[in-house]
Amino acid sequence: ALASDRSLAYVIYTSGSTGKPKGVAVEHCQLSHYLSSILEQLGEPLPASFAIASTFAADLGHTMMFAALCTGGCLHILSAERTTNAAAFATYCQHHAIDCLKLVPSHLAALLAAGAPAHIVPKQWLILGGEAATWELIDAIQQHTPSCRILNHYGPTETTVGTLTYTVPSLPDVRPATVPLGHPLPHTQVYILDDQLQPAAIGIPGDLYIGGSGLARG
Repeated sequence: ALASDRSLAYVIYTSGSTGKPKGVAVEHCQLSHYLSSILEQLGEPLPASFAIASTFAADLGHTMMFAALCTGGCLHILSAERTTNAAAFATYCQHHAIDCLKLVPSHLAALLAAGAPAHIVPKQWLILGGEAATWELIDAIQQHTPSCRILNHYGPTETTVGTLTYTVPSLPDVRPATVPLGHPLPHTQVYILDDQLQPAAIGIPGDLYIGGSGLARG
């Protein structure tokens, strides 16, 4: 990689499972790999309108922010007051066409339960991330806005925003207990290993190990 590719793009703090804040240093090459991979997954006609409905203290909104900035799209930055008020959220979306939105499942579920779900769900793509998604939420989204495509997205901050993606089918043939995390993005390797760091057999619990170009500095 070029020296400039290894330059720092941003530092973002996360406590992980320890409760002690630590800075995660993401370089330009890692961010570039992530962005190209997620845009390929979306396959969205560009430029598009993206919306951030989360705090800048976390990297959840980076998917929307960098996608808009690097493709000439429109970036809508919604205030905390608006994103916690379903009526205000829906009104904004009625006046501003949002193509792509990323939200934490529990946040979206609260907004949908409060009313106007058809206006809250974006026109093209809804990305779920930050916690496990439920089939009940998927059903609610597809009931009100069947044309919206749903992407379940997972990845710790240390792997540059996200690592695994699962495009939810409109009529899934089989529904596992939880919404799947899907497959790794390009240039990323994912393994489920046992206590001996050997690949776990199918159906046997293990720990998730992630490698590849998305790993943050250090």
